[in-house]
Amino acid sequence: MPPLSEPTRGVTCASGGTAHAPRDGMADVELGPPVIATLLAQHEELRTLADECERLCDRLGEELDEDGTLAGRLAQGVGRLRIAFDAHRQEEERVLRSLIMGAPVGSGSVEERTAAHIREHRHFGSSLERGGGAAGGLREVLQALRQHLDEEDRYFAVLDCLSDA
Repeated sequence: MPPLSEPTRGVTCASGGTAHAPRDGMADVELGPPVIATLLAQHEELRTLADECERLCDRLGEELDEDGTLAGRLAQGVGRLRIAFDAHRQEEERVLRSLIMGAPVGSGSVEERTAAHIREHRHFGSSLERGGGAAGGLREVLQALRQHLDEEDRYFAVLDCLSDA
């Protein structure tokens, strides 16, 4: 999501409300617990896959991989992460404009914030497509992805608070 303002960081709200994106004459979708729950479940899957990739990076740094087994497992893990991220990206981008319209955080127009978020997704996608380069480069990509997911989780908490209001 677009960068969150400091007051929204660490927001905790009750779950179960329905957030409706405001209508402004442009296509958007109704957001509610099922949409947000799907995206949050995908976030958890992405974190699990990223953790596995990080564990394999650690092992590559600690163990001799003469036969390339660990490197192959890491490449497969990154491939699974890339596929899961692409599925998440498609689902999120389907509702992205409505997500951004749903909470008054961040700066810039809805269109600018949507475009910036899509660019960020493309960056992650291309970084994962390249496999993150060396293990250190992959670690940086995984850390940035985790931060991105954490920011989105906080954004969804803001939506939840607004829907409960």
